[in-house]
Amino acid sequence: MAKGWVSIETVNTRKKDYDRNEISRNKRDNSFNLLIRNTKTLSAEEIKKNSEDLYLHQQLEDAKLLEAFEKKRVKSKTAIKRAIRLKRELAKKENKEV
Repeated sequence: MAKGWVSIETVNTRKKDYDRNEISRNKRDNSFNLLIRNTKTLSAEEIKKNSEDLYLHQQLEDAKLLEAFEKKRVKSKTAIKRAIRLKRELAKKENKEV
């Protein structure tokens, strides 16, 4: 270095960014691990009960949709398409049972 020159230390910004990212990554990992640790698994009976409840709920919704479709109260195109599809499926089931 020349006479009279002063060395100036520059701040390593990459290290600061890396540290900041590392801290946020650790927080995210820790929160995920905490959620996983606190998650309780369902027993087979509970899973079966939940699926039966969900199936019954879906059947009720389908029946309501078909009833509204018969009374021509359905407005959305997707609901109309779904109602038509459900009608076809019911017709197929009835033909197989007879």
